[in-house]
Amino acid sequence: MRVVVNKASYPLEIKNTRQLINKGLAGRKELEGGAIFVFRDNRKRSFWMKGCEIPLDILFLTDNKVNKIHHNCPPSHDLSWKTTYEGEGNIALEFNGGFCKSNNIKEGDRLRIEK
Repeated sequence: MRVVVNKASYPLEIKNTRQLINKGLAGRKELEGGAIFVFRDNRKRSFWMKGCEIPLDILFLTDNKVNKIHHNCPPSHDLSWKTTYEGEGNIALEFNGGFCKSNNIKEGDRLRIEK
């Protein structure tokens, strides 16, 4: 999958099983493009940075419309850290920290996600 932002296309790693969603980007030292978390229903979600080693922008979307953006969520080397980032949606996207600001992505925007 890919997301198109301002005429540029970025690859998305697909996280669509319970195991992939629960692991997220834990242990990763880099991210090319982004990651997409696909859910069957639209509801409130809660993400955390447990074991993540890079800062991330976390977005929650309903049918490709951005409902909430958490900018530059700091990495967590402490596996017991409990800070959460919440939003409503049937899709969550994660990008390298600063991606949304550098690409002028705002809450209320519609993103084009391609298969």
